[in-house]
Amino acid sequence: MNLEPDFDKLESSDLDDETFTNIYANLIQSSVAGALANVVGALRIEAQIPSQSGETLTAQLNLENVWRACKDQPGKRLAFIEPQITTMRDSTKLTSLSSQDVENNLIPLIRRTEEVDQMEEKIGQKLVRESLGADLSMVYGINSRAAVGYLSPEGRSSVPLDDSDLREKAVQNLKDLLGGEISLKGGPTLWVLASGRDFESGLLLNRKFMRNMTDMVKGSPIVAVPARDILVICGEDSQEDLVKMRTFVQEMFESSPHPISPKQYFYSETELIEIG
Repeated sequence: MNLEPDFDKLESSDLDDETFTNIYANLIQSSVAGALANVVGALRIEAQIPSQSGETLTAQLNLENVWRACKDQPGKRLAFIEPQITTMRDSTKLTSLSSQDVENNLIPLIRRTEEVDQMEEKIGQKLVRESLGADLSMVYGINSRAAVGYLSPEGRSSVPLDDSDLREKAVQNLKDLLGGEISLKGGPTLWVLASGRDFESGLLLNRKFMRNMTDMVKGSPIVAVPARDILVICGEDSQEDLVKMRTFVQEMFESSPHPISPKQYFYSETELIEIG
């Protein structure tokens, strides 16, 4: 990919959304020191942004609104983009977060274990992570205005909580962050949770919440996290709903800009077991 943004194309009257997305990604990389920007879908970019604190922030960018606002404004599009680029640039100047800042902004993020391995290799540092069983892991995110960072062992050492309390704090922070925005659809034995915040899959780690949900299904609980913003729950004894679940999960996995896994898992509080 050419790392120099093509400003002539950006301001042209025949600009399309695909070219706009690529130019935007190039602009991030040329404007924000050390940043990596990958196009992950139509009007979707994932940017890795290093900060002076040693943490790497990950920004999930949805460009639909800015594209809608500027697509009919040739010659003026850069003005729509500059504020967000400035926010990213400022995020690289962050000083080290205090232990209280880290603790208060921790959230649990569900990812494929392979994806976490690749992320660690890409950013050149280890992340604080836990295996959830099967092919899934949890990493600790640090939620901020500009982006979501990942907790490093160095950052972990500054937080005076043991591992169990650290997880509980992150789970509580996520509950507070989502608040009343969670949409619960389906029922009575097949449930889909979403709120459009890219974090809902982390509800899988909220034991109190999951106990309430699994009480509503028939048989052993089965879960799926096809995308970062979707959690699906069903019961082993609801055969008709399980067929619907498999179809829905596959469709969400294939269409989401931030997929996790198309698989289903037997759920317990200690381990996920992949359904063969």
